[in-house]
Amino acid sequence: MNKLYFSLLFYLLSSTFIIAQPKEGMILWEQQRPITWSDFKAKPVRSSPYHAQTQGSLNYTFDNKGPGQYIFKLNVKFVKQKSWSKPKEQTDNLLKHEQGHFDIYELYGRIIMKRLKDAKVFNEKNFSDKVAKIFRKGFEDLQKFQEKYDRETNHSKDKKKQEEWNEKIADLLEELAAYKVKEVAFKV
Repeated sequence: MNKLYFSLLFYLLSSTFIIAQPKEGMILWEQQRPITWSDFKAKPVRSSPYHAQTQGSLNYTFDNKGPGQYIFKLNVKFVKQKSWSKPKEQTDNLLKHEQGHFDIYELYGRIIMKRLKDAKVFNEKNFSDKVAKIFRKGFEDLQKFQEKYDRETNHSKDKKKQEEWNEKIADLLEELAAYKVKEVAFKV
């Protein structure tokens, strides 16, 4: 994945507000709803050395529900209009690889939720700054993990490594199953 993609993605995802998207333009992550090739709606980048690109989104909002009461909401989405594939290259193995990218977004959503729940000393003055810091760190870690995933699987071409990564991601999601809740209340 290229640096421009990550820079743009970081900018879009690190904001504390959600840009409204038509519901049909995104898929919220659900274990029982894997992505399909028909979900990739963007025009393929013919000059790209890659055969597909999954555009995930990880963002949050928090609402102040009164003095010292906040609701933190996290969204993990697949963005159809920015995800593309080259039709002649669509294979089951490549689709599993792209699903892995989407699953990694969910994984880091859970890691962020865990870090928020484990965080100490939230107060009215530092709440939004601490949340933003935890989110930024989680997103930076997600980017590194995505890069490692692509590098070690050679973008799905190393089938043995791809299978190992499929298992690794599934195991990590299971380990963090307690943090799949996407909304949490805080009293500070």
